[in-house]
Amino acid sequence: MLVKEKDGLYGFFEKKTMVVDFQFDSVDQQYDGSFAVRKAGKWGLISKEGKEAIPCKYDFLYSTYYPRYIVSYNGMLGVVDTIGTVIFDFLYDEIDHVDQDTQALVKYQGKWCWYKNGAYIYDDDFIFHTPDTGALFPGCQQGIGSYEDLTNCANEKMLQYIFTMIKYPAQARRQGIQGQIFVQFTVTRDGVIKDPIIRRKLGGGCDEEVIRVVNSMPEMIPAIVDGKNVSSIYILPVQFKLR
Repeated sequence: MLVKEKDGLYGFFEKKTMVVDFQFDSVDQQYDGSFAVRKAGKWGLISKEGKEAIPCKYDFLYSTYYPRYIVSYNGMLGVVDTIGTVIFDFLYDEIDHVDQDTQALVKYQGKWCWYKNGAYIYDDDFIFHTPDTGALFPGCQQGIGSYEDLTNCANEKMLQYIFTMIKYPAQARRQGIQGQIFVQFTVTRDGVIKDPIIRRKLGGGCDEEVIRVVNSMPEMIPAIVDGKNVSSIYILPVQFKLR
């Protein structure tokens, strides 16, 4: 599927054949090959086959880990599937993430809660995937410069720590293994790192070495939601490259 532009509008082509005419003022390709599209200020979805999967009627639309989309309609959030069927009604002020068709972390009537199998569960320590501000590696002076500056500094400190601590496994060297690993862990509202798991494996002892280094990291600055420290998910890429 090719996207082409004409007079400021975008259309879709399969080889040289137009499958959707020039009618969209913005196009954003999704991880699964489909396209989020905007027309007259409203968002929808074109499937990777070039068919209208979700009509352009939402204020915004973004994908989740599952084949689901969090969308805004008349100022409230809900969830639809890849053909536009409503999975979660438009009842929510915010939706942090969706785990299954029956489970999501939502802000309902001004309070965060876990929606599970039709019930609202209120707690004081949810794990957020998309906090207002993410967890940060320590060592940077807060309150100086912008949040972007602070984030860049924290990321640099983390990379320096990893570079200093990590050891290239002998097995990986012998086998010529190199590449990128993604490790996910939770940063609690107290800054403690826990439950690291490898999301993209590499082998040769590299996965185990990354887990070891993550477990050795100092406590982090917690994520923030609504001005309060919260637990959050952190995903860290680690590169192994033979020299």
